[in-house]
Amino acid sequence: MMNEKLEIALATFVHVAYLFFGVGFIFVPAIVYLFFGDESAYVKFHAKQALKVQFALTLSMVILIAASFLVIPIILWPVFLLVIILYIPTSMYAAYKAFNYQEYRYPFL
Repeated sequence: MMNEKLEIALATFVHVAYLFFGVGFIFVPAIVYLFFGDESAYVKFHAKQALKVQFALTLSMVILIAASFLVIPIILWPVFLLVIILYIPTSMYAAYKAFNYQEYRYPFL
């Protein structure tokens, strides 16, 4: 069984892993989910939430990049910025909730 401090640390870390690892933002929650998900339902919940939002972010960015080849790219820059501006505060808030041992579900997912 995992102690509460480790649960809080892992649950918080999965939401802000993109700040430390760049492209590892999807791999860190996946690894935490696979290795620690069976030990703690709390960690599993937060890793799953982080995976869902980071997968959605990656998919939306791929779609926007593909669309930029069809549309004038300068038109899509505000959309890129909007997605990032919305993602960063919500992930920080999710980390805050995880740090306070509370569940958080990302909006629109």
